[in-house]
Amino acid sequence: MSSKEVSVVIPTYKRYEDIIKTLESLNNQTLPPDEVIIFDESPTDELRRIIKAQRFCYPVKYIRSPSKFRSLARSRNKAKKLVKGRTVVFLDDDVILSPDYLERIVKFFSDNSHVKGVTGLIINQTKLSKIYQLMNMVFLRPHKTEVPAVQRSFVPTYPEPSMFKSAPAQWLSGCNMAYRREVLESMDFDWRLLKYSYSEDVDFSFRVYKKYGEGSLWLLPDAKLIHNQSPSGRLLGFNLEAHRRVVNLYMLYKHFGDTRLNILVFLWWNIGEILEQVLGGILHGELRDRIKNVKVILKAMKFTFENFGRIKKGDIIQLQL
Repeated sequence: MSSKEVSVVIPTYKRYEDIIKTLESLNNQTLPPDEVIIFDESPTDELRRIIKAQRFCYPVKYIRSPSKFRSLARSRNKAKKLVKGRTVVFLDDDVILSPDYLERIVKFFSDNSHVKGVTGLIINQTKLSKIYQLMNMVFLRPHKTEVPAVQRSFVPTYPEPSMFKSAPAQWLSGCNMAYRREVLESMDFDWRLLKYSYSEDVDFSFRVYKKYGEGSLWLLPDAKLIHNQSPSGRLLGFNLEAHRRVVNLYMLYKHFGDTRLNILVFLWWNIGEILEQVLGGILHGELRDRIKNVKVILKAMKFTFENFGRIKKGDIIQLQL
């Protein structure tokens, strides 16, 4: 295997316009990637035709891998076996990088031999109001902290988009995370996680953090990017909410062992999820829709507890279909 500097891996699924913007931002890098591997799980090869019509300053390897059981985690595992770079950068198909993003990532690795993984700073994060920030802190839901951390609920915290100093982290965001290749050669993403593989980034990076210790993962605020996440409606879907809860409970047992505290933390987090819906309904005049969401959450919780034994053992594949 030849030794190149930077490999970029982009798993994708039917995001044709977005991924072209991502590829264009890679075209504008002060340090161009040595290779870009696109792992496409879309049902057609339309993206292949779109890519062929474009011009890039780096080699693109397009791999189409449609599967009955779509899985972001499995795509990452397959793609990481193909990379040739010493630094491997995973990107979502809907990010736009600052021109010096890759250069700053590579320089930080070069200057800090003990560092195993880094992530850049998403500058278009939603700003939480003080009341939501406080409520999310109390109920172990996502909120802003000085450094990215993994809470006992296995729900991560996020850095302030205005931060200016590099900081150690406990997890890396899957939309933009870079690892030394030797880390990826020694560990896999969790193959049990299907579809968009909820929490696969937190799971993998937290395992890296636990293996290599404090200071092995870092957040670089100078490596900036925009994450154009797909807009979501006010109404929640049962499949998504059940998926989130099945995976969350699975992660609690995977990372924190067989303890009753997992159930208490899981319930506490869900109480916060329900209160967020009620509070949002009151503040925004959407109480009718938010009550529907609460019913979806309760139904998803019921489904999760009905399958508690399977989840505890890690038998979650069929529960995500």
